[in-house]
Amino acid sequence: MDETEHGADGPLSEDARELMRTLRETFLALRAGRPPDWIAAATRGGRVSPRHLPVLFEVALDGPHSVTTLAVRLGVSLPAASLMVAELDEAGLVTRSPDPGDRRRTLVSLGPGTAESARRWVRERAAVFQGVVDALGPDERRGLLRGLTLIREGLGDGDAACR
Repeated sequence: MDETEHGADGPLSEDARELMRTLRETFLALRAGRPPDWIAAATRGGRVSPRHLPVLFEVALDGPHSVTTLAVRLGVSLPAASLMVAELDEAGLVTRSPDPGDRRRTLVSLGPGTAESARRWVRERAAVFQGVVDALGPDERRGLLRGLTLIREGLGDGDAACR
């Protein structure tokens, strides 16, 4: 049975404390490490910063996206997503082009000098996640995903100011 201590606003089991610590350490590990050379070079110009990495990650992971789709996936406003895309375009890390299926939409793709490096960066990160999935049985995978989903739903947009 868990020992329960009081957290910031009430009782908190040791398991809940450990979950919070593990998630915090996981998020720190995701952000840690030396950025790839192509990102470091782009940040020296001053227009690209770590806040742009999720845009690059999404496009490298799943291919071209509309600015609207990026805004939704990243949980930012359309103007914020549009600004990040414009800054990445100016830095030569992405390209913008009309969507052939709907010329009113703009598709964001990796820039020609960025594509292979960005995909390699995503593959390296994805290998860690695939290793976890491979190490867990089906019930454990469903439990992990269910737990993470409950955390995300419980937090809702209340932490939007921390993004």
